[in-house]
Amino acid sequence: MLAGALCSCQKEEVPSDPSTDTTENENSDYVEKTVLKTEQFDVSDGVPVKLDFMGAEGYLTAVNVSVGGEEKDSLDLREATEAVLGHKEGIYSSDGTYSFMTRDVNLDGKTDFLIEGWKGTEGNTPYFCYLWNENRGSFEYAFHVVSPMFDAVSGRIYSTVFEDGNEYVYMYRLFEGTLVDDGYFSLSDSVEFSVDLSEYEQYMSPADRDGFLMLLNKTNSVDANYVPENMINVVNTRKDGRATQKMVETAEKALEALYLEMYAAGYTDVSVTSAYRSYEYQGTLYNNYVNSEMNKGLSREDAEKEANKYSALPGTSEHQAALCCDMHNLPSASQAFENQEAYKWLCDNAWKFGFILRYPKDKEDVTGYIFEPWHYRFVGRYHAEKIHNFGLCFEEYLELIK
Repeated sequence: MLAGALCSCQKEEVPSDPSTDTTENENSDYVEKTVLKTEQFDVSDGVPVKLDFMGAEGYLTAVNVSVGGEEKDSLDLREATEAVLGHKEGIYSSDGTYSFMTRDVNLDGKTDFLIEGWKGTEGNTPYFCYLWNENRGSFEYAFHVVSPMFDAVSGRIYSTVFEDGNEYVYMYRLFEGTLVDDGYFSLSDSVEFSVDLSEYEQYMSPADRDGFLMLLNKTNSVDANYVPENMINVVNTRKDGRATQKMVETAEKALEALYLEMYAAGYTDVSVTSAYRSYEYQGTLYNNYVNSEMNKGLSREDAEKEANKYSALPGTSEHQAALCCDMHNLPSASQAFENQEAYKWLCDNAWKFGFILRYPKDKEDVTGYIFEPWHYRFVGRYHAEKIHNFGLCFEEYLELIK
């Protein structure tokens, strides 16, 4: 059940309440309802709530509710929802599996009261919940909030929901103490392409889903002896006399798929100008950039500061991991690539092949580098799709999923 359908509050049949059926029928005998579980607590501003979960043979069928001392006995699930929330909106599974709990949903240090419901008991996460809104003194529909991930920079909350074997990511914002729905997307196990890329699926969406999240940046480095295993030639290396570039096999094969689809879309002039770089070669590049800045009249200290904006010290470059490449259709890497139609295609489609734009615009303070529209990093489709939809850079995403 997706977010749009939730808002329409489509009702499923609620199990009949055996306490309302005092006679035997031809299908089943009446079984007296008992209290399966009791929960008592105060919501965040002190309003007392007491819930008696009623059922027969471990099967939840009704709830006795007391809010602020006002009691309502033997309510069915729909009526209990109305008693606690003030309205009947909700979705109910046929097996009556529900959870009532307290948790700090808003991540504001205050405990919120939630009513969550499951659609089935295996392989699913709660697919609706309500929370106590302290500002309004009422229970309100709160969308999916399961194991929330909070991005303090954007003020967004992300929540992953599994339903019937599918994975969805829901996005919210906090607005005046209330969760505001920012939409959702379904994670794609596979993607439709205009050409047959089935043989590349194992690379674009590798079985080792988290095996390509190595972080190399100004504060995370490798030593001079680090050389990745399983590197192969990059098929789409620019044919201008330069050495054939290399990448880790999984990343390179995913890149081949990207190029096949990109060519089919009409963008045939983009090529790879740089991929794997050794520690020594990166050191040579960095020193050349520093010398170039000094030739402009800068002191060595100022020249290094300037070079640090666009070049990495040896050991801190992503290129040493052989999981990234520079690709564009210009004589040399330039921010002017941003104005090319091919760049726009990459922005929309690179994630499908497991690649992310590594140094986005407006993320310089986080990545430590200027906007590089030519630099793409392989992480696998599962994470690339999330990074793309969240609008985060790699550092922000890794911090989020911790």
